Amino acid sequence: MSKTYPLIPPVLCAAALAALVGCASSGPQGESAKSSWLDPLQSASPIYTGVSPCAAASRTELNAARICCETRSELRFEPLNIKNAEFYKVDASAQAFAFETGKSFVRAFSIPDELERAVVTLEAVAGATVFAPTVLILNESHQVSRAIDADNFVYTPSGFMQPQRLKGRFYLDRRRGGELANEKYLVVFTTDDSLNGSTQMISEARLFARSRGLADPRTPDPVAEHAATG
Repeated sequence: MSKTYPLIPPVLCAAALAALVGCASSGPQGESAKSSWLDPLQSASPIYTGVSPCAAASRTELNAARICCETRSELRFEPLNIKNAEFYKVDASAQAFAFETGKSFVRAFSIPDELERAVVTLEAVAGATVFAPTVLILNESHQVSRAIDADNFVYTPSGFMQPQRLKGRFYLDRRRGGELANEKYLVVFTTDDSLNGSTQMISEARLFARSRGLADPRTPDPVAEHAATG
């Protein structure tokens, strides 16, 4: 899922929420969906290896997953890497938690004490499917300080060395005495509403033509179904 960058103010980027989920696609639709997004890179980039080929399969995994715990304080929080770029996956090995917005796989992070200010960029790589993230920012008592809803993560077409993705930004300001000083944890998950949605993308062929000033090939634009993994 995520990527982190050095900060000035600290910049953290969570990218490529991705998981390997088996799903047999058959017929022309399956082949078309694959060629519409994967062929240009031939899956050479590791950020694509985890994008679920089938939203339904990812939901089956979620339905079968055991709830990890009853309260947010019981989640396993891993230290957020604030120095190097890093990808994280949200897959069937992740914790599953029953939020008010529905059951979801979760990646949970603790914010290092030394991090005072940061702009956080979260990107979810899109292919045949995409994980539509929601973020909860918790205080030291694991109470919700802020929620960054899925609507804040917008479709961004691929560019040079950048995949198709959902992208959003939010800020942290934990300076002493400030209103948000006690924010301590980040929880990344998805919601039932998001799982019922999809993201309209632009075909790689059309994006390539635009970048070269060529005529629009009028190839069909793919749709990424929202998945429970990513």
